[in-house]
Amino acid sequence: MTDIHILKQAGLFGELSEKQLQSIARSAQEKVYDSEQNIFVHGEEANNLYVLLEGTVDLKLKAFEDIDLMTSKLTNKGDVFGTASLMVPALYNVTAKCLENTRVLAIDANALRDIIDEDPKLGLEIMRRLAQLFFSRLNETRQGITNLFKTFRLERP
Repeated sequence: MTDIHILKQAGLFGELSEKQLQSIARSAQEKVYDSEQNIFVHGEEANNLYVLLEGTVDLKLKAFEDIDLMTSKLTNKGDVFGTASLMVPALYNVTAKCLENTRVLAIDANALRDIIDEDPKLGLEIMRRLAQLFFSRLNETRQGITNLFKTFRLERP
């Protein structure tokens, strides 16, 4: 079983009680990936929510046939990704690729959704923190787009 202190370090679960963390920990397992290995690919069924334990994960969005746009680079222990696993339809909307050897905690999304259904207060706290995470990543993306336009200075006719 996963140590609940690992979950506590993840922002998504930081304010949950020990009992709530224990219920989530029962559905989690540690996984190791090699550098350049994909954890999941855009469009795949989203079966797990992930917590970064060690390493670096690049989240990329498929823009065109041969172009991937980086949306986020995760480097901090406790960073959460694979959040599409908590949404409908449960399909990953980005590709998660390891930039170095990486350890993650994989939380079974079906089990987590069941836990959320059984404990609405837990569900509300997770969804509140998930909204904060999405807002933060949206702002990062906006900043990236702004910097891109500044770099290429689009000319007007």
